[in-house]
This record gives sequence, structure tokens and C-alpha cells, in this order.
Amino acid sequence: LVNAVIQASKRIKRETGISSGATSVAFASVQYLLARVPEIGNKRIVLYGTGKIGRNTCENLVKHTGNPNITLINRTLERAEALGSKFNLSVKTEADLNSELEACDVLVVATGAPVPTIRKSQIPEGKQRLILDLTIPVNVDPEVGKIPGITLVHMDQLSKITDDSLVQR
Repeated sequence: LVNAVIQASKRIKRETGISSGATSVAFASVQYLLARVPEIGNKRIVLYGTGKIGRNTCENLVKHTGNPNITLINRTLERAEALGSKFNLSVKTEADLNSELEACDVLVVATGAPVPTIRKSQIPEGKQRLILDLTIPVNVDPEVGKIPGITLVHMDQLSKITDDSLVQR
């Protein structure tokens, strides 16, 4: 009976879409990047915030993009260092945030602050950047999206991807 259940489960996964699509915001954000950022494996990515969503996003970034140019920044340096050492990633302090923002191509914000942690004044102009805000409430000031060359995507937009996946399942 157990063998029959396992075989049935494998067949269902193979022949249906029950396991397809993103169902977490962390995975949806990586799917979004893979679909919209050419050569994502060569882009400089900054992940700001290494709480639960940040850790999950980091794991998905490493697994699915193969990008070695990911920099972790967190309010608590020890937490970022623990995650960074697990995946052999660069870790910077919050004091380095502005210089990292200048150099990055993609910024993923997963901080858990009650107010925006990324403000318009921190984002240098003149470079195309994609910024994903995976937080509620928003941790990237909506004014950032008005900067020329900046594409700001909020968690609400990514949640539609997960909702669509669940409907398809």
C-alpha cells in the first residue's frame, strides 16, 4: 500500500501542475528576477535583511541563479555573517549600505522595519536598477520608484504570482 501511494504521488507530480509555480514570496521574487533580468548570474545583488524571508530568498537566489555576486546586509551583523558563511557570500555592515546601493544592479529588501529603510535620497541616479520590496509595511519609500531607471516591485505584485500558482494547482 505504501509503495502504491508513493508511486501515485510521483505520477501526480509528473503529470499535473500540482508542484509547479511559486507559492512563497521568497521563491516568487527569484522567479521574477529569472524572468526579467537578463544574465542574472552576472549581476550584483544586494539582499538587505536576513530574517526568515531574507534567508529563504537568499537560499533561492543561490540555488536558482548561481550568482556569486550576492552581498548580504543586516542590522545584526552576526545573523548576516552566519548566512553568508553558509553560502560563501559577501557580508557588509549597514554602514556600507549606501556604497553597496551605488554598485548593485538588483536590491532585494527584506527588512522587518515598521518604516521605510530605503529612501529616495539613498539611491544614486544614472543606472538601471531593479528593487524588490518583500516587506509589509513597505520598507522602500514609494518615491524611489519615481527615480529614472529604477524599477520598484512591491510584495503585492509578487503575491499575484503566488496566487496565480495556487489557482493553477
